[in-house]
Amino acid sequence: MVMMKRQMKIEQETELKRRLLSQTPGLDKATTPLDDHLLSSYDKENKRLCQELKALKTEFREAENKWLEEKSKLILQLNQNETDSLKKQLKEARMKISSLEQTIHVFKLKEEDGGRGDSSDVIQKLEHQNFQLMNEICELTNKINDSNMKAADIVQSKDEEVRNTILE
Repeated sequence: MVMMKRQMKIEQETELKRRLLSQTPGLDKATTPLDDHLLSSYDKENKRLCQELKALKTEFREAENKWLEEKSKLILQLNQNETDSLKKQLKEARMKISSLEQTIHVFKLKEEDGGRGDSSDVIQKLEHQNFQLMNEICELTNKINDSNMKAADIVQSKDEEVRNTILE
């Protein structure tokens, strides 16, 4: 009921305004050349400001995308450096294992040829070191894989950020 009264009142006011405008020609339009000139100036200024705003938005998006790309490259470079370091450690561990295996083999040959009894203790220690290094290799390999996964996740998230920024 209240809604209907409001609706009727709005319709009546609209009708009254329409009648007044129809009775007074030119009231809804600029009435002087000065008014036309002002409206034209305002339109031109408005268009110029809109174009300037659009250009600034585009410039901002380009700068933001460039910044995101540079940030992504830096993160990838840091991850690559970490991966390279881990690979170097892995290579060193493998070389040490190879050296230990050769030493163990030499001691076993000496023991078979009738060497002293201490060599079995040395062999056990070397085998233990070898086992520890193999565990270290596994850990380093896992770290390398984790580092590569992090890099892939970072690249994916940066790609999504750039896409979202472009879509805005």
